Amino acid sequence: MKKLLIIVAILLTTCSLNAQVKKLVHRINSTVESETIEFRYNAKNQLVFFSEMGIAFYREYSLKYDKSDRLIERNMNRDRGDIITNIRYTYTSPDYVTENVSMRGKLQGRATESNRIHIDSLGRLTKTTFADEVLWEEFNYDNNNNLTRYIFHFVADGGQRDIDYTYGNDISPFANIQNLPEWFWAYHMNNLKWCAEFMGKNSATSFDIDDTRVNDSEAVITYEYDQDGYPVKQFYNGEIAREFVYRKAQ
Repeated sequence: MKKLLIIVAILLTTCSLNAQVKKLVHRINSTVESETIEFRYNAKNQLVFFSEMGIAFYREYSLKYDKSDRLIERNMNRDRGDIITNIRYTYTSPDYVTENVSMRGKLQGRATESNRIHIDSLGRLTKTTFADEVLWEEFNYDNNNNLTRYIFHFVADGGQRDIDYTYGNDISPFANIQNLPEWFWAYHMNNLKWCAEFMGKNSATSFDIDDTRVNDSEAVITYEYDQDGYPVKQFYNGEIAREFVYRKAQ
């Protein structure tokens, strides 16, 4: 197995999850993915909109909640109408959430499908499968809902990619978003790769990748923080990787 070890060096050691000033991430400028991601929230500090601007694409996402503050709908519009997806969520089982998907657009014929989002007792994503129930991804977490192991299965050759994450006590840029299901970022991380290191309460301090398809490689990641302990810059091998801009929470 080939290995990629990424070790995160923290530039400021006084950061903790108990920051007195509550902030919400407003923008991520990602050099790694060549994207700018912007976020909007309502008065309850619930995420209601985010967008991704890449070199060759633009995606908008809108989210809706019911009176019990459960996420019930997610809409995605890619490149202003090329592909439009509407997803409605129903919560009828402790083991899964049902998503009913409708698709249309200039590049997408009308289609519908229904899928199960497999969750544990804390509402965290445990796995994803293909339509024939063949295993695709697996997920494990710590007590702060940080992703500690991600397994991606290559169906074509039977190989897989294993990623083990560790975490410190610093604050995740997503830590103060309210009522977003614990499964949400994990379920979308295959497309939204910029969320993988921050989907729980903390930011990753290291990860170790075993992958049959990549060469050995090592990198070092460093963070800079603002006066309230929130990460504002992330570096890979001394090169800027992502920048974070915040606004105060309601």
